[in-house]
Amino acid sequence: MAKHYDYLFKVLLIGDADVGKTSLLDKFAPTPASDQSPISTIGIDSKTRYLQVCGRRVKLQVWNTAGQHHTITSAFYKGTRGVFIIYNATSEKSFKNVKKWLDNVKNHSADSTVMMMLGNNCHLKDEKQVSWERGKQLADEKGVKFMEVSAKTGQNIEETLNILSKSMLEQESSVIATGQRTSTETQGSRCSVQ
Repeated sequence: MAKHYDYLFKVLLIGDADVGKTSLLDKFAPTPASDQSPISTIGIDSKTRYLQVCGRRVKLQVWNTAGQHHTITSAFYKGTRGVFIIYNATSEKSFKNVKKWLDNVKNHSADSTVMMMLGNNCHLKDEKQVSWERGKQLADEKGVKFMEVSAKTGQNIEETLNILSKSMLEQESSVIATGQRTSTETQGSRCSVQ
């Protein structure tokens, strides 16, 4: 049976509880509409999303976590190629905890893992406690990508997925070119990311 993608990437959504990870997962990989409000994740949930990026068909397996540091074991990071570290732009506390989440990712994932900070709820301009500038500054200090998004309005959702996917493809091409890792999933399917 032929596969319907060129690249398969495991992507994690991590961050404090109640920052909007489940709502973002629903925006990243929509399922049929429901009148129910999102409920807190217990354990782990995942969805699949296909994207056309840089002329390649990319399959993203997006995993949502419960939002507790102790629930994410080092084994869970195995094979992860991308991580969204999410905070709620209306919560100073969730922003302060981003540093812990970044350290957790760096301690448990491969050096080639692409990380991106997301400030959720950017549509709540009057309630924001964390400005775009502060989020961008922290991301720059930590050497990760950054975007503000809204799980409610869908603002910057597609752009975020494309940025992360292009970065993972670029990283994959770099790894293949240097011979650090070979994979039957990626041999012969190089792509230059602009």
